[in-house]
Amino acid sequence: MAWKEFGKGRKYHNGKTLAAIKHGDVIVTGRYLGTIEGTYGPQHIVEDDEGFQHYLGNWGQLRFKLENIQPGTRIQIVYQGKIVLTSGKMAGKDSHQFQLFVDEGGDEGMAETTGGGSDDDDDDIPFF
Repeated sequence: MAWKEFGKGRKYHNGKTLAAIKHGDVIVTGRYLGTIEGTYGPQHIVEDDEGFQHYLGNWGQLRFKLENIQPGTRIQIVYQGKIVLTSGKMAGKDSHQFQLFVDEGGDEGMAETTGGGSDDDDDDIPFF
């Protein structure tokens, strides 16, 4: 089993940091850890491969894209710039846009566990 350090540090992504990111830049690639309630509202946390935790703001489109992602899933978030919304209660407001990619390489979320099965399943692996 290979071990790596968890929680090496934090990197915060907010409106100011997005201003320095170009359209098409990868913000973070790593394992989605979930959403927490922060000082300024919900924050999405992704741990990158180096062990840094990236805290991302709760931007509407990103929130929508992450709502069905299970903690533990490997994801990549790419910044797509801003658009002006043309309809709805936020019409006329700027909206940050993102692409969300999910790793389909078989490394599904840690939230899904294996084992158990029925009591009469002879193929169950005993746990000691």
